[in-house]
Amino acid sequence: MTHPHSAGRVLHWLLGITILLGLAGPGSMANPGVAYLNPALSLAFDQNPGTYLPRENDIILVTADTGIAVAVDVTFELTQHDQFTFADGTTSAHTIRTNPLTGKASIEIKSISYFGVAKVKATVGLDWDEQQIPRDSDNDGIADFWEITNGGTDKANSADDEEVAGIDQKGDGFTKEDEYRGYTVGGTHYRMDPTKKELFFNTSSTATEKDFAKQGLTSLGLTVIEVPEDPTFLGSTVRTALQVAKDTYRSLNTDGDMVAPNGTVHDVEVIFGVAPLDKGQGTATVYEEAIYNLWNKNGVDETVTKVFKWNQTTQAGEEELVAVFNNTDLDGDGALTSRINVFDLMAPAGSGNDAIDGKIHGTTETELRKRTSRHEAGHVVGIPHTPFGTSSVMRQGIGPGKTDDFDAQDKRQVKLK
Repeated sequence: MTHPHSAGRVLHWLLGITILLGLAGPGSMANPGVAYLNPALSLAFDQNPGTYLPRENDIILVTADTGIAVAVDVTFELTQHDQFTFADGTTSAHTIRTNPLTGKASIEIKSISYFGVAKVKATVGLDWDEQQIPRDSDNDGIADFWEITNGGTDKANSADDEEVAGIDQKGDGFTKEDEYRGYTVGGTHYRMDPTKKELFFNTSSTATEKDFAKQGLTSLGLTVIEVPEDPTFLGSTVRTALQVAKDTYRSLNTDGDMVAPNGTVHDVEVIFGVAPLDKGQGTATVYEEAIYNLWNKNGVDETVTKVFKWNQTTQAGEEELVAVFNNTDLDGDGALTSRINVFDLMAPAGSGNDAIDGKIHGTTETELRKRTSRHEAGHVVGIPHTPFGTSSVMRQGIGPGKTDDFDAQDKRQVKLK
């Protein structure tokens, strides 16, 4: 290596020889108390500073080599100690005598987290060497090796600009520094990837079709990280993992009926699930009992007719399908007819309830659970409802769409921050 004091190297060497050979007393190896001017002091770590990434409680051996077999005092200093100490927990200077047979002295330093940087300086007389671990050429607290491996060293620590084709929003809510520091789950540490849009998914979710929801999120171009619990983040951004949970809320066990807005119990309103319109964290809830009841306990008979209505917004006439339920005014609006609702359109074909049960969506109970799970998970990553009639699992109106898939408009609206 090129030494900071190379210009004085010959003088150091000559003085060293003079002390060793020309003096019989205080300067001899038998009495090394006289200051020794070292000709070739160098520092080395037992970890490669160019590839090392800090790990909690790592012990790193630091060795100072004087280049000559003589016993002298080496002073070790931590001139930089971000998340590092000496192995004894201190950061003050330590003086250690070299082994006279090897001319070397060693000390241990300790990494106390999964990030940080240390500089160790060793001094013998007028000579010294200083080395950094991990190597951090731009002094931003992030190891060069990780930066180079993950897109380069030119981005600021606050950068959050991952891109996925088809998604308008850049970034995933985690800065470059967040992603370097990473997270722990179950006592194991992981770093993130600043080139990918990452989303945490809780594998302890209780919904039957949670995997179908997860696959849908992956189809949007997101990197889904599966975790059994909420991670502990070491950066400044803290998130909960997305969950897809099943719940029996709003579902009754008789006839598959639901509580309508006016407080009566009948087949006018069915909700299959709910989720917050969030930014990558939260819970998508699937009302699995409601779906079960729909397919197994729908006993209301209805007839279907068409009613002509004038749409004031579009200034056009429209035909609307309406249903008569057991010749009863179910929704309390004074009419025996009601708009066809999810419960009736999705009931199984051949159940004997009416002529159109199961005809429009042509789905199954399993498919409805799958679509509902994916639909609600879509809300958690910021996707709103799409208009009724569009070909998307996010369509608004009569339950999830006829398709299992998100469309291009859904993908554009993904938001993780």
